[in-house]
Amino acid sequence: MRLIRTSLITAGLLGSIAAPLLAQAASERATLRQTISGTVVEIDYARPSVRGRDLIFGGQVHWGEIWTPGARDATVLSVSEDFAIAGVDVAAGAYSVWLELIENGDWQLMLHPDTSLFHTDHPPLEEGTVVVPVQPRPTDGFVETLAFDIQHIRADGGHLIMRWADTEVSVPLGIDPGYVLSVTPEVAAQFTGTWMHDRSAAAPSAEEIEEIRAEIPDGQSAGFEAYLESLMTPVPLEIFQHPESGQLWIRYPDEPADAEYQMILVPRAEGIFTLGFLWRGELSELWDASFWEFEMDDSGIAAYFDERNSETDALESRGARPGGD
Repeated sequence: MRLIRTSLITAGLLGSIAAPLLAQAASERATLRQTISGTVVEIDYARPSVRGRDLIFGGQVHWGEIWTPGARDATVLSVSEDFAIAGVDVAAGAYSVWLELIENGDWQLMLHPDTSLFHTDHPPLEEGTVVVPVQPRPTDGFVETLAFDIQHIRADGGHLIMRWADTEVSVPLGIDPGYVLSVTPEVAAQFTGTWMHDRSAAAPSAEEIEEIRAEIPDGQSAGFEAYLESLMTPVPLEIFQHPESGQLWIRYPDEPADAEYQMILVPRAEGIFTLGFLWRGELSELWDASFWEFEMDDSGIAAYFDERNSETDALESRGARPGGD
């Protein structure tokens, strides 16, 4: 009987100790790390779960409360270079992250210079390094455990997103990609106009063509032959300056004027460009595997260009003004 009583007491003691330990384990720390154009963005946070609670925002987290999106120690945002959040410039460094929850209206996101705060410290907004509005919205599905993500990543930024329960907030991050996308009208005038683009240098050798033809499955040879013909036939392209952005856009005849996907020339040095790709007006990718090098005529206007491989300097394509040699 004494052994049974002792076992029950021991189990009770272990249970009283294990309860807070289990509660802590339910909000384990996590780190999200993303590099954008050489700038490292990191979120360090604890991840609470709903665990059957009926109401999170307006319930467990009260309206009007200034809450760190996480648990335990405050969530910390670290960025290795100067950046922008919701269009507001912020110096590189580490900041604790807080949200003021508003029942009907935009929430307020605050970056605070003290990263050692506990989640119950609730600093006032006026102490923040920066305070910007963010709009809460319903999630696509229920999110049991709080999660941060960085989505819509471009060469010049992305969106930092927090999701928990039935709510998410998203805030744009701006990153300096290390280059300028636009040029002055005087510089643009050197390159704008119609060009003939000869891509035959990128065609496979005769031996490679025969090997590919021998390996192509039945029914796919027509597509390969059409591809070869397109490489061997020069095509016109237009370079023009976009009136609002000042960027140099490239358009081929078969591309619609209102296409969501757009190719641009990104200046890297005088007369030298790499290709950039816009998606709905935002830079989504920089193609630095090759570069376009333009040769000027006596009047200072570009007359030819060579596209060369960035690593091997091998010629990949050529361009000339119509009527040029």
